[in-house]
Amino acid sequence: MNDQQGSAVLGMTFMMLLLGAALLNTTLQHLSASLLLVADERQHIIDFHQAQSALTWGLRLRWHESETWQCQYERHYHWRACIRAVTAQRWLLRGESHATQPALSLWQWVKPAYQGQLTVLKHGWIDFCPLADADECDIDVK
Repeated sequence: MNDQQGSAVLGMTFMMLLLGAALLNTTLQHLSASLLLVADERQHIIDFHQAQSALTWGLRLRWHESETWQCQYERHYHWRACIRAVTAQRWLLRGESHATQPALSLWQWVKPAYQGQLTVLKHGWIDFCPLADADECDIDVK
């Protein structure tokens, strides 16, 4: 009778080990999926801040009036600022992060000031292209 109780305890111990291994495997899968989400979110935050920095950098550059897109690229930080005159007093500035593809873009309505400098228009920050024709927003298409 003692032999039977020992094998039952051994069987229960083995069952507990199997359940523990299954639980650890499930936890590992959830952790791996969560790490991917965190990495994607981290990269998006980096891209967003780089696009904001590109907008700020673009505000400090000198621009001339043009109905087509003109861009300046900052190689060290991998961002680009582009501008286009929509009307004489309303220009559209685009800041892009090129750390990942596709580039994340932010937009700012500005107006020309003294000697190619820009002034930000109130409530002009946008996270999507405000132009009615989507093709006009695509800078790289000629």
